[in-house]
Amino acid sequence: AAALEAIAARIDGAPITRLPNADTRCAVVIEAVMHACHIDPTVFWSRVRTDEVTVPRHIAAHALHCLLGLHLKSIARALHWGHHGSVIHALRQVRNRRDVDPVFAEKLSLAMTAAHAAVAQMEGLSA
Repeated sequence: AAALEAIAARIDGAPITRLPNADTRCAVVIEAVMHACHIDPTVFWSRVRTDEVTVPRHIAAHALHCLLGLHLKSIARALHWGHHGSVIHALRQVRNRRDVDPVFAEKLSLAMTAAHAAVAQMEGLSA
């Protein structure tokens, strides 16, 4: 309880200007997902659409939505996607696969843990 109170005090006492901006937070989440999924950034940002590449992209969209609470258009912008329809598709794919595909669920869990830790570290909280 004392540790949570200390964290809350740091958050409450921190001026808004010291918190990372949305673009930085997005970059940290995306980078953490790429690292957890063992995908090279060049491949992640390429136009390749194989499952090995699209899965980490979908997980990144899910992480941006869940961890940062970004809206669909903001996620599309962060991932350099043409429109929010791609984000809707990605989020649906994650939701549908996580309950029926144990390999995917494990990859999702590892990537979300890594992304959460990266955001917590950036914001000065303990993971």
